[in-house]
Amino acid sequence: MRVGLVSQLVFLYAQAGLIQGKPVLRGLDPRLASRYEPSSDNMFACLDGSQRIPFGRVNDDYCDCADGSDEPGTSACPNGTFFCANAGHVPGTLSASRVNDGVCDYDV
Repeated sequence: MRVGLVSQLVFLYAQAGLIQGKPVLRGLDPRLASRYEPSSDNMFACLDGSQRIPFGRVNDDYCDCADGSDEPGTSACPNGTFFCANAGHVPGTLSASRVNDGVCDYDV
């Protein structure tokens, strides 16, 4: 029961756009937020470890990482995913290609 409450709070903070007082990237699963901190040289490491890119290129609508991890909030990467907090319901992840496509994805 306590874990469920903590999960709900994390999702509410994500919905508000903050995790630990820091902005959350659109479409980012809050459980991955720690992986989306810029390095000391302001770089982002693709989650698959394939390369590092300037942090400013995260969520810029251009797919830089082969695994799509640099675009959690856009549909730029064909294999990208988008986290949906679904406030008041069950959170889920959907294919980034289904974001802003004009279809209500109620099955998330």
